[in-house]
Amino acid sequence: MSKAEIGLKIETLLEQMSESVQKKYGGFKSKRRDELLKILEVGRLLFKSDNEFENSMMVCEKDVVRVKIEMQNR
Repeated sequence: MSKAEIGLKIETLLEQMSESVQKKYGGFKSKRRDELLKILEVGRLLFKSDNEFENSMMVCEKDVVRVKIEMQNR
């Protein structure tokens, strides 16, 4: 993967992340290829953990709604 391809993947990930993460990795374009690969890996891990957190929150919210409905039906 070329430096430009890695940079594009990082940009794509950063667009979907919080402002603080974007600021932290905003100056990545001046980095060496090996550094970009490390940033890309960190970005993927952050993105994955963020999505897992959101999914778990959705499950919890559904459980809360289910319990409220059950309590109302009693």
